[in-house]
Amino acid sequence: AGQSFVIGCFITLYCALQLSLDPEDHHHYMFALTLILPFVGNALGLLAYNWYPSKVFVGDTFCYFAGMTFAVVGIHGHFTKPLWLFFLPQL
Repeated sequence: AGQSFVIGCFITLYCALQLSLDPEDHHHYMFALTLILPFVGNALGLLAYNWYPSKVFVGDTFCYFAGMTFAVVGIHGHFTKPLWLFFLPQL
């Protein structure tokens, strides 16, 4: 949940920066923000219960959901190449 929260925060920051730099092409970044902001809130809520001592353990379902959310945001937001930079620490 922690890594998903950090990546989600960086995607949010990237979209906000792109909105301020290029307001003409804002539809893709607004769509990405509408998908990533609830996900960041979800990950933060899960992280609160996943901190030591853990009450909830993240399983495969959240990992699949996080991966799917990041893929949809990157593809529909038209920033798949910068998204690879956010995934680089995962390797």
